[in-house]
Amino acid sequence: MSGLNSSLYLASSRILSALAIPGIFFMFMAAFITVGDILVRRVIGVSIYGLVDLTQLAMMHAVFMSIAYGFSCRAHVAVTILVDLFPPRLQVFLSVFWWLVGAGVMVVLAYATFLQALAIQEYGDVSQNIRIPMFLYWLPV
Repeated sequence: MSGLNSSLYLASSRILSALAIPGIFFMFMAAFITVGDILVRRVIGVSIYGLVDLTQLAMMHAVFMSIAYGFSCRAHVAVTILVDLFPPRLQVFLSVFWWLVGAGVMVVLAYATFLQALAIQEYGDVSQNIRIPMFLYWLPV
């Protein structure tokens, strides 16, 4: 069983890494577009058309493609002052318990997001400025 666990961990780690790399690319694209807009406004006094739509789309992809990788590496800030005082077995129990609660919440949110994305696709909603289909904003979620 431990061989199966380690192979599942390795497979999920590879998948999360493979998703995080394009997420980083989208983050750089959002930054590049924003800096480009600032430079163009300073030099010729005109803003890049659709800047808000493009940066929002890039950030949606950046965040949702890389956040799972951050959680899997435990790279997020955690306040453990109280939990560190608990016995190790209780710490493990609480870790598993809250992981299961989080997984349950994610299942509910994923289902609700899927329904919302279907509705948006059905309505044919598009972004305000350059008419990007709103479904693309929901795709990485």
